Amino acid sequence: MKVASSSLSMARELVRKLAWPAIRRLGYAIAWNYPWLYLKLLVRWKLQRSVYFRLVQSGKSDRTSVPLSDDRDALLTNLPRKNILYAIHWYELSGAELFALYTMKLAQGLGHRCYCVSTVPSKNRERPAFEKYCVEVLDFASSGAVQDFKEFISHYIRANSIQVIHIHHSALMYEALSDLKRDFPHLIVIDTTHIVEYGNGGFPQLSARYSAFIDKHNVASRGLIYVQRELFRQIHSTELDVNKFQLTYASSLTRAEPVQAKVAQRDRKVITFYGRLVLQKQPNIFIATVECLMERHPELNVEANIYGEGELQAKLESRIARSKFRDRFHYLGRCDDKRTVFEDTDILLLSSLNEGLSFTSYEALIFQVLVVSSDVGDQSELLCSKCLVPLTPGFIEDAATKLFEFLSDDEKYTEALAQNFRNLQCIRLQEVNSVAVAKLYSIGL
Repeated sequence: MKVASSSLSMARELVRKLAWPAIRRLGYAIAWNYPWLYLKLLVRWKLQRSVYFRLVQSGKSDRTSVPLSDDRDALLTNLPRKNILYAIHWYELSGAELFALYTMKLAQGLGHRCYCVSTVPSKNRERPAFEKYCVEVLDFASSGAVQDFKEFISHYIRANSIQVIHIHHSALMYEALSDLKRDFPHLIVIDTTHIVEYGNGGFPQLSARYSAFIDKHNVASRGLIYVQRELFRQIHSTELDVNKFQLTYASSLTRAEPVQAKVAQRDRKVITFYGRLVLQKQPNIFIATVECLMERHPELNVEANIYGEGELQAKLESRIARSKFRDRFHYLGRCDDKRTVFEDTDILLLSSLNEGLSFTSYEALIFQVLVVSSDVGDQSELLCSKCLVPLTPGFIEDAATKLFEFLSDDEKYTEALAQNFRNLQCIRLQEVNSVAVAKLYSIGL
């Protein structure tokens, strides 16, 4: 019986290894060549079946408030300096890591000593950026085995007198918390969450699961408070106190002030994609949407700039080469100079499958650029309804219609931009700059 069971398991594993690459290739072929079919399958077989997608959608109407600081000046002047260990995914600058980097920068400015460890294998191309603000930067994934992580981190806490652990997307650190809290009862644990994954809930699900060992849940958008409290209720059959949360919007961590608005609209209109070239950001849908706009409205002088790098770069370049509008699509690679990107942009189009509340949306608004986005995650906390497009099988046509409305009517463009900017100003009143970080590390005073 055992032999038969073992043979069956081996057969299943063999089928999985042989079939999965073929299924993956078929999926990519549909995504890049038949985007309308891809969206239909995506919505029906992924979004509509995901309890986490439905949970995020339910949270859009929830506006749970969290307490703000009573005495902000006291936070900045009376805060003891601490040794803080940041546990992050990897040294690549996607949204969560950029959020962590800004947090470290402000923490260092407040006099804290920052340390950092990454826990997922990566090329770690952005490691030097973290080294600017940290006493030590470690890459555990390249040198340690998963089963040794708890022992490694316990030794590191003792050796460096770590007083605070701040988790930014590290599954290994979540799983080590029960042992660490037992061995270091005075250790303060904070986590920051950004985005709900449709398949398994992602890090908000881990945060809810290990909440008993976490002193403060820092969230990057208000909708996450609702989601994590609901997940906590489902997992533990009890309520999670709202006072355990701190809301720190990404805009609170940056000091950038808005630039002067564009004086005049140009005859040449530029729609921009700016982000990682991965399926989550759906560059295939960006191209299909802009093509739809060009096909419907040949009178518009529209071009598309695409910035970014990632695993889909070759597929992106191949897809552009096959487009009848290929001369109007410009793949420009990676560009960290936001001014260069947004000064030549009329509309930033986010066609993402999933977001939290995207950093890129904030950055575009700072440069007085209108953002049109798929209505996913908590984008609605920053963008007005006119700039949001439901992620349905009709997204390509609906988004193309929105783009045309804004590019052909200066008044509609200006009005929507003003609404988004008012939302940004309201968000920035929540907590500002160093105060947001000081408040996080004031626990235990």
